[in-house]
Amino acid sequence: NRIVAYVGRIMEMIDAFESERDVHRLTAGLLLSKMPDDISDEDGSCELGDGTQSERFWGKKANHSLNYDIGYKEFALKNDLTEKEAMWIIERYHMIYPGVRTNYHSFIQSELMRSRTITNLMGRKRRFLDKSGNKLNKEAYAQIPQSTVADIINERGLCVAYQIPIVELLRQVHDDIGFQMPLSMGWKAHAKALWNLKHSLETPLHFHDREFIIPADITMGLNFSKMKGECVEIKHTRFPATIDELAHLLDTGYTSLQGEKHE
Repeated sequence: NRIVAYVGRIMEMIDAFESERDVHRLTAGLLLSKMPDDISDEDGSCELGDGTQSERFWGKKANHSLNYDIGYKEFALKNDLTEKEAMWIIERYHMIYPGVRTNYHSFIQSELMRSRTITNLMGRKRRFLDKSGNKLNKEAYAQIPQSTVADIINERGLCVAYQIPIVELLRQVHDDIGFQMPLSMGWKAHAKALWNLKHSLETPLHFHDREFIIPADITMGLNFSKMKGECVEIKHTRFPATIDELAHLLDTGYTSLQGEKHE
């Protein structure tokens, strides 16, 4: 979503990212004609679909689907919406963010017409050889954001993690790296490893005259669950200023997780 915003010069989104506002709340608020701060993230707070999802959920779903020009039938099928609801969301979204089509989609289409080659923000090129048309365009819309994130994870995440002796990699899922570190190494060693990995992942990206980063959050737990009470999240907006502060935060986080486990 962030990459589409910067490549497409979608200023409403860029302003939200640079001011550390929740872009999914922003989109949900614009869709539902509410102030972003009034958008609920409680399940069941929105009547769309089967009524079990939150208002913020639909902002997030719109941001992560409609950038790629998904059609209303597919959007309805994937999200248990009526086709009428899906069509309404899509029309509202592109009214709110006209730059998605006029800037981002137009830029991708022009690159396809010029050379049939799309270059992501890490410099990797892909040539599209299928027949010109809507299907090809949709594949190309996803190329820059999806492949850029994958390359960041592989080149700035996995490659760095492999070089940290205490890190044992366990999984990699597109924009997520899962690993474990031995408690015996101490929290300072854990903090240094996380510090180096986070700063590598946040190496600035460039597109034309703009520079930006994709912030990395940390989730710590006794397993891979992100359920409330089973993990401690360290959001990029609240990331400690020093390695010592991060080590202390990890220590207290682990203590709280141990307490939850025993309860």
